[in-house]
Amino acid sequence: MLIINPFNLVYFGYLALNVLLIIIITLLLKNKSEKTKYNVLMSICLFNVVFWIIYKVVLFIGNKDLASTGYEFNFWRELPFHLCNISLILVPIGLALRKKWLYAYGFYVAVLGAFMAVSFPSLGFYNTSILGLHNIGFYGTHGLIIVVGILLVTLGFLKPSFEDIPLLVGVLLVLAVFAYDLNNIILVLTHTKANYFYVIEPEGISILELFWKFLPIEFFYLIFGIFILVIYSTIINVSFLVSEKIKEKIHE
Repeated sequence: MLIINPFNLVYFGYLALNVLLIIIITLLLKNKSEKTKYNVLMSICLFNVVFWIIYKVVLFIGNKDLASTGYEFNFWRELPFHLCNISLILVPIGLALRKKWLYAYGFYVAVLGAFMAVSFPSLGFYNTSILGLHNIGFYGTHGLIIVVGILLVTLGFLKPSFEDIPLLVGVLLVLAVFAYDLNNIILVLTHTKANYFYVIEPEGISILELFWKFLPIEFFYLIFGIFILVIYSTIINVSFLVSEKIKEKIHE
């Protein structure tokens, strides 16, 4: 049945497949031209957009696993404006315009957001078969977001830098305000309670519920997420700095 739960064997197998895909693509494109790397990466991005649309159609059709959780599809709650899936829009634009800050969003924020999504999923996306159609869509799209974000670095489009961190925090705050306003506009115009970026409430997601427990104020409770992003980004940059120093010593 391949039942997936956070941190069980199927979960780790899923992560391993994503890592393997990153390694294979990186090795295959290692000595290719920048144009080839660009075309491959853009193709993966566009494939994931189509994959995401199909996934949402599956959610619209529905299935018993999701029905048992009380989930109901609503177009206004399913737009690509969450922390990770907004990268479906931002990263292709970044590739087309060669914008480093969009690469940085795809690498730091989208990868972290997608990893957190698959590690702390909402009801209906765990304790069910990973081969269920809605799980293929959920884990597939989030997996490719992780793959694309890391390929931005392994293929040389982005070199991680400590300078990225304050910029990312600023971008994230702007997007969070955008999401908060969008949620309220949707509520006023359609009477639908949207929750992009989860700025309104945690919606049962365990790690966000923990944030809410310490600071039960909409929007502001996500400040803990900013701390996690800064710590995560710092660790990533320290790791790359150490790696660069080791390479320099090897080539001396």
